[in-house]
Amino acid sequence: MTMTTVQAPRGLMFTRCLFCHKPLPENGQLAHMPRGRRIAYDPLQGRLWVVCESFNRWNLCPLEEREAALYELERIARDHAKLLTQTSNITLLSASPLTLIRIG
Repeated sequence: MTMTTVQAPRGLMFTRCLFCHKPLPENGQLAHMPRGRRIAYDPLQGRLWVVCESFNRWNLCPLEEREAALYELERIARDHAKLLTQTSNITLLSASPLTLIRIG
């Protein structure tokens, strides 16, 4: 018996909140993550969330979409974002029109 590998289609990023089903707004700034204006990410664990503006719930992004988006977010946070506040574990940054929540 032979096994075949099926590639997951690209573009699996959510267009709606998984909890309230309202549309996630386009941000117009991130090529690898076009939806959401509040983005939370943990570059060490490879996690990426879009935070619903209506419901304030964190929508975990599909694994296939994370790597390039995490790299892009780290670059924006380093080069263009303004520090709003910081603790030992969480950093809140503004990169208009985005609000970035960096974990770790």
